[in-house]
Amino acid sequence: MRRGDDNAEALKARLASYHKSTTPLIGYYGRKGILTTVQADQPSQVVFGSITAALAKAKSKDKIIFM
Repeated sequence: MRRGDDNAEALKARLASYHKSTTPLIGYYGRKGILTTVQADQPSQVVFGSITAALAKAKSKDKIIFM
């Protein structure tokens, strides 16, 4: 079963909305020095290791913000 809005135009609109909402947050938390980015296009064990390391670092500073 497919959703009625499961098409290229709807996807473009959802992605545009996501980026419009998310981009300001990336800048805001980045300027505060509490943003951690993870390259999620790596093998799962590499992504897991990156997230684990970032959480350990953030925990030591009592600051955790992920995007």
